[in-house]
Parts: sequence; structure tokens; C-alpha cells
Amino acid sequence: MAAIVSELRSAIIEGRLMPGERIRQDALAEQFGVSRVPVREALKALATVGLLKHTMNSGFAVSRLEEAELVQIYRLRRLIEDDLMRPLPEVDEKHLADLTGLNEQMALLSEREDVGGMTLLNRTFHFEMFALTGSTLMIDMLAQLWDLSMPYHSTYLYDRQTRDKVLREHEQLLTALEAGDTDRYEQVAAEHRASSETALLRVVRRTSFLRRGVAQSS
Repeated sequence: MAAIVSELRSAIIEGRLMPGERIRQDALAEQFGVSRVPVREALKALATVGLLKHTMNSGFAVSRLEEAELVQIYRLRRLIEDDLMRPLPEVDEKHLADLTGLNEQMALLSEREDVGGMTLLNRTFHFEMFALTGSTLMIDMLAQLWDLSMPYHSTYLYDRQTRDKVLREHEQLLTALEAGDTDRYEQVAAEHRASSETALLRVVRRTSFLRRGVAQSS
């Protein structure tokens, strides 16, 4: 079951499975060479954390976010992230080099237009930074919030200018972290977070509008 959960979670977060897309249990069972029982248990586990939604007579599908839900996610993210990184944790040369390396890898993926890979590495970059605090419970809660909106993240990274802006802001975050400048870090982090929220809100509003249009025409 763990392998099924891991594969589906990666597919959802990378955007290979899109919000609203139905999950075919028979196909998954065949793919993993198992019965439908562990498949269904894996789907239930992902529904418990909000990545999937179960509807009677329709089965499981990747969760869609409504605008109000996305706003709540980002509000909670702001509260947890700001508290988590205040004051900034001390960072040694190795950790700083690792984080810089992650951002450089993201730049390479951006050049190749590997949006899915860049999306995953962006998450890794931030959570490697959060891990410096050692606040595991808060980080676990934050991870669940991130995962709920991850299927939408790749959509705004398709724009080259946006990808470049993300990379520049990461560099600014690292500069503030190295200097121990909490105020500067919070300022850049707030702008960084607000940019993604604005972009994701546009996506959610557009998909909601399209769904309403389909419903009205059917």
C-alpha cells in the first residue's frame, strides 16, 4: 500500500494527475499487480489528508480547491511559516551550500522547461530551510498545507518570467538567512508567498468558472 500512496502522492503534487481527475482503481491494481483492496486503502489514506475526494457512485478523484479554501491555506501558511522562522535559525556553510545547490538545480530545470521537476524541487528547497528549525510538528502541519495546493503550483511556473522571479527570490531568502536578518527574510518570504497565492487564485477562479460553464450547458 505504501508504494501506491507514494506514487499517487507524487503524481498529484507534480501535476501529472490534475484537480478533478478521477482515479481508476482497476488500472492502479493492474499497474501494481495487486488486488483492489490495497488500492482502495491507499486512496482512503490520501483522502484523509485531503489530496483525494471520495464521492458516492463516482469514486475517488483528485481534490479541487475552491477560492475560499486556497485563501485559508495561505493564511495558515503565513502564520506558521512566519512563526517558524522567527528568529532565523543559525545556518552553517554546508547547509547554505546545499540550499544554494538546490536553487541552482532549479535553475537548470527551468532552462529545460521541466516544470514538474522544478515544482518538486521548490518544495524541497523550502522544507530544507524549515528543517533547520527542528520544529517537526509545525513542519508536518505545514507540509500538509503545502500538499493541498501543490497540484496548482506547476501551472504558474510555466511562465519563464515567473520562474526567474522565483529563483531570484530564493537567492534573496538565502542572503537574509546567511546574514541572520529576520526582518529582510520575512519581507522577501511574504512577497514570495503572495506572488504564488495570486497566481494560484487566478487558476482556481478560472477552473471554477469553466466548471460552472460546463454545468450550465449540460
